[in-house]
This record gives sequence, C-alpha cells and structure tokens, in this order.
Amino acid sequence: MLNLLKILTTNGFIAVIYLSVPVNIFVAWFHYVGLKAVPFEQRKIKPELAWLTILPIVNTVFIWIISTFKLPSSYKLALGDDAKKFGTCNRSLGLAWAIVATTLFLPIINILSLVGYVVLMIIYWVKLNKMRNFLISKL
Repeated sequence: MLNLLKILTTNGFIAVIYLSVPVNIFVAWFHYVGLKAVPFEQRKIKPELAWLTILPIVNTVFIWIISTFKLPSSYKLALGDDAKKFGTCNRSLGLAWAIVATTLFLPIINILSLVGYVVLMIIYWVKLNKMRNFLISKL
C-alpha cells in the first residue's frame, strides 16, 4: 500500500510538471509580447526577461516582478493620459495573480489556488491585450 502511494505521488508530481510547463510558456509569451509593444524608452524591464517565467520557482518570483510592478508601470508611462481608461493598468490584477501564484506552494490550498490562478491569468491576458491593442493603435 505504501509503495502504491509513493507511485501515485510521483506520477502526480510528474503530471503537474508536464501541465505547468505549457502554461508557463504561455505566460512568458504574453508577457514578452506585452512588453515588446511598449516603446523602448518607457519599458521598465527588458522583454527577454519575461522568458524566465518558464522556470518553475523563478516563475512565481517573476510574476511578482513583471505582472505587479514592471509591466503596469511601463504601460502607464506609454499610455500617458490615456492610462486612466485602464485603471491601474493591471497592477491590482497582477497583485492578485501574484498572491494566488504564491499560494500554489501550500499543500491543501493549492488545488483551489490553481483554479484562481488560471482564471486570473486569463483575465490578465485579456486586459493586457486590450491595453496593447490600444497602445499600438495610438502609436
């Protein structure tokens, strides 16, 4: 029975790794595309650093850095007065997403956090695309 539990735990861990890598690649891609749309002078971070979110533990750290601070402040600078149309430019949403991403490490809460993580990620991505399209049309 104990061996079966070890096998299930190991297989579950491997499944989580296989599922999280494509999600992390998607997160890295939309951060990269979002940062590339901002003019060079107004970027707070290099777009290439967004690809560090593919790495498992670094992912959580860079979600805090990029989604909460660097990307919203870059868009706020780039949009100027038009930034008011987008509220905090995803800063509050990025903060919520980063908090939920941090709770993914907690044993029992992580299952519920996963649902919140995916929902917040999709909302963040949709709002980022709206800001990006507005910025591209403005330039």
